[in-house]
Amino acid sequence: MANNVALPSPIVDLTSRIGGVLTRHGCIAYGFTTADPFIEMGSRLEDAVASGRSAGLSFTFREPHTSSDPKTSFPWAQSIAVAAMP
Repeated sequence: MANNVALPSPIVDLTSRIGGVLTRHGCIAYGFTTADPFIEMGSRLEDAVASGRSAGLSFTFREPHTSSDPKTSFPWAQSIAVAAMP
């Protein structure tokens, strides 16, 4: 894990197990975080739209503050897992 937050042992065990599965399936990087809103991202997305840098990606840029708050779409979410494949 990339952060320095002390997590309870069962959570550390689970993230290690998930990381092992991801690595075995070819992931080159992975991470976990809370499903809290990305406060700064809403404003950054609005700035991108205003300056023409949205490239027509309406899913992300149509409603910037909705796109930057995972709980808007998934109110039950507690965590986010991200995996990168080559």
